[in-house]
Formats: sequence, C-alpha cells, structure tokens
Amino acid sequence: MGKNWLYYVIIAKKHRFWLKVKPKSNHKLKNYKKCPSLVGEACEDKPNLRLYGQTLIMQDRQYQICTNCVMDTSDSKIVFDEHGICDHCNDFHNNVQPNWHTDEKGRAEMEAVVEKIKKAGEGKDFDCILGMSGGVDSSYLLHLAVMELGLRPLVFHVDGGWNSELAVHNIQVMIDKLGLDLYTEVINWEEMKDFQLAFFKSGVPHID
Repeated sequence: MGKNWLYYVIIAKKHRFWLKVKPKSNHKLKNYKKCPSLVGEACEDKPNLRLYGQTLIMQDRQYQICTNCVMDTSDSKIVFDEHGICDHCNDFHNNVQPNWHTDEKGRAEMEAVVEKIKKAGEGKDFDCILGMSGGVDSSYLLHLAVMELGLRPLVFHVDGGWNSELAVHNIQVMIDKLGLDLYTEVINWEEMKDFQLAFFKSGVPHID
C-alpha cells in the first residue's frame, strides 16, 4: 500500500470493504477491494486502522517469498528471518520436528500412551473416542487403532452437510467390519452455511 493513500473501513449492506482513496481527490473512489477481516469505521491519513479497540497496523512492504517454501507476503502476518526463511518454517523446525518421531522411539511413546488409555478404560464400554470423516486418513487410523493397537473407540462423526456418498459408505463399512458403535452429530445446515460464509468473508487462513 502506498503512503499517498487514505484508508477507510466501512460497512455497507452487511459487507465490509476496505476503500483506498487518494488524498485531495474529494474522496472519490479510486478502487476498492473487500477486506472482510477489518471491522470498524476508522479513517486516518496513515495506514493504521482501528477495530474494536485494537490497532491493526497496515505496513508498506515489498513482496517477498520464503526461501524455503512457497509462503509469501500474501500472508499479512508472515515474518522472515535474516536468511529469508518464514516463521512458518522456523516454527516447524524449532517446535514440531524435534518432537516428531516416526521411528522406534515414536512407536514406543505411542504404545505407552495406548497402555494408559486401556488402563483408564477398563470396565467401560469404550476406552477412547475417535473422530471419523469417512476419508482415507481417518478410516486407516480407525483400522490401526482397533486392529493393531487394540483400542475400543466410540466412533464420532460430524455431519456438516458436505458428506459424500462415498464417505458415508466408508463409515458404515468400517463400523460394521470392526464391530464398533457410531455417534453422529448433525449440524443444522442453515447455521453451517452462515458459519462457512462468515469464514470466507473474514479473510483468515485455514478456512477448511
């Protein structure tokens, strides 16, 4: 964003817009783009927008892409280190990778947790709850939990209105073949549509 622009946040017809207007242009609209994540009615001669008592700093910055991945400044909160590596990569290398053991050590840690779960579930109908979407990942995880780890899960499924016939079929097959109980929570479709629309308008990452 250039320094020679004024920035407005307005609400019109329930939609929020970020308007960019050149100074001394009688506030005629130069161009605009939706900016749903900004809320309020701030108007300042610097790219500093206030929303609900908080200050969101809109800084001028050059386009930059991480030297290690494909993340770039389209993520407004991205930070790069002196080597041009983004904070997402650094977070993974510093916090995730050191605790991500895919070898025998990880297997031993998992089995120790499984034994605690089994002990806590003695005498109960279920010893854990396992979520299932009907996709490949959750189906395979359910198979491993029962057939290899010996767990007795209550299978939990959330029907948000987007279930495919294949997903429903997979769930039923897995439940029947493994002899498990299934609890399905059906989300109100109208509420779900409003919820997802709000996410799209918010402009936040990880919409799914």
